[in-house]
Amino acid sequence: MCSRSMNDSPGAEPFRGGTVSENGVSLPSDLVLVVDADNTLWDTNEVFAHAQLKFLEVIEQVTGRTSAEADRLGFIRSYDQALASRHHLHLNYPRQMLAATLAAGLNSEPPDSAAESTLQGRPSAHWLSEKLTNEVVAAYSQALTRVPDLLPTVRAGLELARARGLRVFVMTEGKVEAQRQALSTHNLDDLVENVWELPKSVAQFKRLLRRFHPAELVVVGDQPDRDCVPAHEAGCRTVLIPSRFKPHWQSARDKGTADFIAPSFLEAMEWILKYAESVSH
Repeated sequence: MCSRSMNDSPGAEPFRGGTVSENGVSLPSDLVLVVDADNTLWDTNEVFAHAQLKFLEVIEQVTGRTSAEADRLGFIRSYDQALASRHHLHLNYPRQMLAATLAAGLNSEPPDSAAESTLQGRPSAHWLSEKLTNEVVAAYSQALTRVPDLLPTVRAGLELARARGLRVFVMTEGKVEAQRQALSTHNLDDLVENVWELPKSVAQFKRLLRRFHPAELVVVGDQPDRDCVPAHEAGCRTVLIPSRFKPHWQSARDKGTADFIAPSFLEAMEWILKYAESVSH
């Protein structure tokens, strides 16, 4: 079902009619699900954790310095998040920056000041050469290409949505090719109508609301600040499925924008179906 190119606009999607639930209750024809991919459908956190620990090990080898922190993943992620919280591309900042920032961290520079130095391009004695940085980053990037494992109950949840006639689209800020590959690897292609690579902004969610009008959009994701907050502000219903990836900038206020917090993907779909039936009366 998701065979369109990454440049296809959501505006090209056809509008379809409603369905009848297994209880004989007519589900609204104007309900569209927009589902996040990473850490909502599959365990991207585990792929990154493995790659980041290896990345730290390599930076330690080339710098001759070793982190004394017992929580090695927490150590590298403190520098990763210091960069992401300052960069306009957020977690998609250039990976070369992490090599430079981590090298500074291994030289006892705190995450915030190390990130600032990297972002401002300030020269440092403990920065790596461009050649070495590119080699390390290439190996890191390759490790991140591994297709993540499907999260529990995702298949059952998508199959339930399909059986009950709900339309499901995947929206990602990552690379659409990677998400299509994951869908194909896990044999989920036929359960999703399309995959969009789009910024998760208030303006973008408003655009989707206009496109599917009079549809109501329900946005499902694992990050309250990236998935729920902009969708809520745009006027969408939101469902949060908290993942193991919890960056330091998450807040209880952001989490409060979710209409429902689901322990699992299947329970998220079950809540959405109950909501669909409640508004159909």
